[in-house]
Amino acid sequence: MKIIHTADWHIGNVFHQHERTAEHAHFLAWLLAMVRSERPDALLVVGDVFDNAQPAPKAEKLLWEFLDRLTQENPQLRIIITSGNHDSAARLEAQAALYRRIGVQVRGILPRDEGGRVLLDDLYIPIEGKDADDQAVIVAAPYLRRGDVGGNSLEEGAAQLMKDLLKGASKKWKGVPVVLMAHVFVEGVLRELCEDRKIPVIKGLVGVDMQEVALDAAYVALGHIHKPMAAEHLENVRYCGSAVPLSFGEKAYKHGVNVVEISPDGGAAVRFEEYQPLCPLLSIPQQGAARFEEVLDELKRFPLCEKGSSADGCPYVEIMVAEKTAEPAQLRALQAEADRRQVRLCRIVRVNADGTRPAYADSVEEEELCAPLNVAKLAREAYKRCFREDMPDETAQLFAEVKRECEQGPSEAAAK
Repeated sequence: MKIIHTADWHIGNVFHQHERTAEHAHFLAWLLAMVRSERPDALLVVGDVFDNAQPAPKAEKLLWEFLDRLTQENPQLRIIITSGNHDSAARLEAQAALYRRIGVQVRGILPRDEGGRVLLDDLYIPIEGKDADDQAVIVAAPYLRRGDVGGNSLEEGAAQLMKDLLKGASKKWKGVPVVLMAHVFVEGVLRELCEDRKIPVIKGLVGVDMQEVALDAAYVALGHIHKPMAAEHLENVRYCGSAVPLSFGEKAYKHGVNVVEISPDGGAAVRFEEYQPLCPLLSIPQQGAARFEEVLDELKRFPLCEKGSSADGCPYVEIMVAEKTAEPAQLRALQAEADRRQVRLCRIVRVNADGTRPAYADSVEEEELCAPLNVAKLAREAYKRCFREDMPDETAQLFAEVKRECEQGPSEAAAK
């Protein structure tokens, strides 16, 4: 039994105001080729298919076209999708009938009967391989929120529910390997991620303890963490990572899928197949910060833009400039040089001489340094990032009224 495990596509993501349709299309084309090459029995997509709960039509179109082609080329392939914290679980469930028509199983919410009891059987999806003896049961757990589980905490409640699911599957399908899909944060991964990024560990943040949960699973396919890694040093409990990097803190992460081969006795052999994203993430300089002249020289190493050329494939760039040299005129010069080159400048980060970032200016665009704060503009940009369209006039007028009342103060507003 061969399975491809993927997760955290985040289709529709906008990276520092750059939309990423071409990048996701590139990944999905690579994944389609991977399926042709590997000929798996199942493809598991473990949450965060979309970047937000209301994906743009362009993002939905990309997914549906991919699934249409995938199912036409591979009619025997079992495709199972579960929800993540970025997805709208209800939206995925509402379209479940359409997904089923093209051979895709979706589990968006935790199914319950009229009395509120969880219907565990609805989360079991038995699959068969190319040989008659190849069988497995997929436990397709959707993303769990606090209201979905009992227990003293979300982590304890989620762990107990997953243990119940795995034990129920093992009892119902005796001797058949069981694979759990879970979009969760697993205990122990936080420290490793913080060490990677050289940032302090967030106190009080814990995860699901998989040590006992995984006892009844041949393999646990995880989503939620964007770095491919084994969880809690359990080789059969793995994150596959995200399709593309989603922050500059992830620029060193590898991307790809886990190819899992499960033997009839429940053993799992896992290999990571790496994918090279269309657009790399770069920092100038690679480490620390540099003076204005050094940064400008680095920018000039990139090729010049050609007239009418597309930005697809151009790297995303952040500039780390020493605070004492960050004059507005210099920042404008950096922006102008970046506009001439085959790069997409995302942000200019001012860094103190000791390597820390000023509390008042963590990440800034050059226009934010050179002009007073434009609250209305920030609101319009935030609206467009969220809803992928311009703010309606009625909403803009309402915002202007609220802003005006805030500026007047409570006594003046009450006098009206």
